[in-house]
Amino acid sequence: DINGNPVNKIKDPNAVVKLKLDHYGKYTVTTTIYDFDGSVMYNDRYFFYCVDKEAPTIVLGNNYTEDTVVRIKAGQKLSVYYSVYDNYTAEDKIKVLIQVYETSLGYKLYFKSGENSMYLRHRGEFLLYVTAQDEAGNFTSKTYKVISE
Repeated sequence: DINGNPVNKIKDPNAVVKLKLDHYGKYTVTTTIYDFDGSVMYNDRYFFYCVDKEAPTIVLGNNYTEDTVVRIKAGQKLSVYYSVYDNYTAEDKIKVLIQVYETSLGYKLYFKSGENSMYLRHRGEFLLYVTAQDEAGNFTSKTYKVISE
């Protein structure tokens, strides 16, 4: 069995069983081989680890890049559009943090979890960061400049 799920009986003595590990984590494979009368000839357990070393991908909306400068009026709502993808972690399991860093005074503002907009009440230059972290702990960030006038 594979993680408690039985594998179909194999009748071909030359059969090759392929195991695709498509999710981050530990897999347990138990191999039991029976002879013709049903007696156990061989029984063993193997552990496989699917290691995720790749950070999620963030795609900023509106074709924004790290060279983008967004200008808004003080008190206006600042909205962030993005998509996140990962090679193992489902999109709804990727943790996303959006923060705005005021460059001259050094304070940070955080978007509420699950929200993509906030009112930027102060004038100044800000760096907006979108950070994504997958279940394995890999993370990446995208940033661009916001000027509130």
